[in-house]
Amino acid sequence: MWLKPQEVFIKTALWDCDETTLYFVLQRRKGHGKSKGLSSLLVGTLDSVRDTKPAPYRILHQTPNSEIYYDEDTVTYKSVDYEFHQRFDGLPKDEKLVCYYSCSYWKGKIPRQGWIYLSVHYMCFYSYIFGKKTAIKIRWADVTELAKTNSLLFPDSVKVVTRDGEYYFTMFLKKNETFALMQQLANIAMKHFNIDKDLLTKLSKNVPKKPSFLKRDLDARKQSNLYTLRFRLPQNEKLDGTEECTLWTPYNKRHNWGRLYLSQNFICFDSRVRNLVRLTIPLRNVHQVERAAAGGTGSSNDTGSILITTAHHTSFLFGNIADRDFLVHKISELLAKLPKEKARAVAGDEEKQWEDHMSEVGRGVSMYQTSDGSELVVNGIPELLRGELWSMFS
Repeated sequence: MWLKPQEVFIKTALWDCDETTLYFVLQRRKGHGKSKGLSSLLVGTLDSVRDTKPAPYRILHQTPNSEIYYDEDTVTYKSVDYEFHQRFDGLPKDEKLVCYYSCSYWKGKIPRQGWIYLSVHYMCFYSYIFGKKTAIKIRWADVTELAKTNSLLFPDSVKVVTRDGEYYFTMFLKKNETFALMQQLANIAMKHFNIDKDLLTKLSKNVPKKPSFLKRDLDARKQSNLYTLRFRLPQNEKLDGTEECTLWTPYNKRHNWGRLYLSQNFICFDSRVRNLVRLTIPLRNVHQVERAAAGGTGSSNDTGSILITTAHHTSFLFGNIADRDFLVHKISELLAKLPKEKARAVAGDEEKQWEDHMSEVGRGVSMYQTSDGSELVVNGIPELLRGELWSMFS
């Protein structure tokens, strides 16, 4: 028997996910099987009094790597953005909608099914059931607490606390993803963060708007912050991309699987096995990038390999790269954009700043460690002084 598929907007309000693959999701109706809690009891009671009882299981098709499960085309987003501004009074006309999700709001002991809208400055919820409208508008700047809860009264919920009261939201499709986005937007409001001009240009009237545009920018910022913390790089370094690959380590003659990270000024590598091997290569020290021949050093598995040689005649072999030509081209582009003469001048200025600092606070392990020294470390340690300063600040 063939069934015509239909688009489903509310995916997990009344369902639990049992299994998930790349393209399909197997869901079980709440109130069936081993599901427990107040929501399961409520759904089971509603199903028992209906004339037509829904099936206990269903299979949904999903698009790989999609952030939300409904159509994200421009027409859909424009209609949702229009509804967003119409349903909530007092919103600025230029308020940017980041993303919207299906969820429920606990009002008293009964959940109200509806939509939660996450914008740059507001979190809003709208529901219209049985002729009763529920509209909530909360400024991120007014949020004092944001937490996940799983109590008997409010199972598997997100709690939002403001100066005026507490709000509980539940039945999310992807609670962890939604909560992470809510945290980011709340943190931005607390820091009085300003959206970049280039991002506002992307969101101008001449460019098609999508609800995940700002979300992707926030995710990119988060990944860049994690990247700079992992490899102790300057805070203004922005991650350009990553690639799964292997790194040949000559000291034990092994190919170590991990991930290569590329940014404007650095090539970094971190192994899958934690703390096994980690590498940071400043692009200003890179002398040559070339394709390595298959069947090269140590193994016949060196397909898709590149060899990076530094000015100090040190070579690094990366292998099993899915798109080697693209990576070589990307690194070459970054090297061409790097002002090498300016880099040498900057390095000379950094060395002079460190020499002046150490003339005041001393050298070696007995030097005074001050806030000025910490700021110099954040800005970067010159190559010539790394051997001396590494043991003191690592």
